Amino acid sequence: MDSESGTGLAVVCRWTPEEFGETNDTSKDIRQHWFVLYVLDEEETENPQEILDFCQENCNLPVSLELVDYYLLNGHEMVGICKTFWLKMIQRKWRKICAKRNEIVKERQKICSITYRQRHGCWPTHLKDMPSLVGMLA
Repeated sequence: MDSESGTGLAVVCRWTPEEFGETNDTSKDIRQHWFVLYVLDEEETENPQEILDFCQENCNLPVSLELVDYYLLNGHEMVGICKTFWLKMIQRKWRKICAKRNEIVKERQKICSITYRQRHGCWPTHLKDMPSLVGMLA
């Protein structure tokens, strides 16, 4: 690992004192974070299964592979914030947008819509705007 913080693919699990131990230097809020066991570098992201299997064999807790923003706490523990939640939200929104776009395309293919466009030079009012992700996160 090159730096103390960044974004990347990492093997994470929940921290427990039974599994990882606890000292006076252990950060007080470590239980609220995902504990980063391993951050994959660029070559390892192509086939992470071997590293994931190794971590699962050597850790008594459930581990998972997540996209995280990782950083060090005051007690020098590396923790991460999983980004999967936001990706799922964007994917959900994009599926709704795609459905609406497909609906508009089907409506535009109808003879009455094409005729309207030929006569007026634009699509009917309800078919003018094509939905997109622009401005979704604002």
